[in-house]
Amino acid sequence: MERQRRNKSQFDNTINIKNSKLIVLTFIALLSFSCNKATFEPQEPTWTNYETPYSASVIAIDQQNNKWFSIIGYGVSKFDDANWTSFNTNNSGLTSNSITAIAMDTMGNKWFGTFDSGVVKFDGVNWTVYNTANSGLTSNTVTAIAVDPDGNKW
Repeated sequence: MERQRRNKSQFDNTINIKNSKLIVLTFIALLSFSCNKATFEPQEPTWTNYETPYSASVIAIDQQNNKWFSIIGYGVSKFDDANWTSFNTNNSGLTSNSITAIAMDTMGNKWFGTFDSGVVKFDGVNWTVYNTANSGLTSNTVTAIAVDPDGNKW
């Protein structure tokens, strides 16, 4: 996004967006707005509302454009723009249903931080758990995960 300036001290209310998609998470619903090229001036945008059964707290988008949501207490859910798939301790390798962080790496792995069980990596088939007992983690509470351009996980 870029914001055009009228002069050095005043910003224009026009925001130019090209090939963008905005996803907003609220306590009530998941909202999506997208455009290929547009100039927005103060006006009402068009939003798409996706009904979710529970409140989502974390969102990440993978290389296939799937949206991954943390549903605290219920694990994670994947939305492929048509279908929802849920993963939890009963049907996957997740070690906790309290997912507090989600990150994607360049290899297509999904990384899930948990409130109480460390980190779980999902490569699309296999689930791998990293915790204080089997790795260098100093706590099993992981509230954020980031992947840098070199593939390092933070």
